[in-house]
Amino acid sequence: REFKQGTAGFKTIADGLGYRVVSGPSATMAGMYGVSSLQNHMNRDALVALRITMLAWMLPLDDHSFFEILLGAQSYLEDNDRVAFDVNDVKKLFSSESLSFGGRTFTKEKFWSQAGGWFKSRACDIPYKDEGKQVLIELGMCDS
Repeated sequence: REFKQGTAGFKTIADGLGYRVVSGPSATMAGMYGVSSLQNHMNRDALVALRITMLAWMLPLDDHSFFEILLGAQSYLEDNDRVAFDVNDVKKLFSSESLSFGGRTFTKEKFWSQAGGWFKSRACDIPYKDEGKQVLIELGMCDS
């Protein structure tokens, strides 16, 4: 596909949205979603959980930024699960009341309680705003 001259590149878009750049769009995320989409037993809930799992894996290790990880999954998601790359994206990560796959059900409340507690123990006390801290501020778990 050809891009018109003057089309903004990845870094320009990330900068314009205020997202941090670590290494570029996540090929690991795209690869995981690509393989998962070939397996017909992966339902929508499992794919949403995979996105959250990949964020939990790569963000603390600083492999990729929030933006780069989400960008890697974007083309594999249904329209209502795609992110708009704005402050509401955190809420879209787990937008239904529960996720069910593999014979288990995970509620939104329990997920955010556990994930939020884990993030809070690591992010609220840092002196600058990183992506983990921004997530907690949006969820009302850290002071800004």
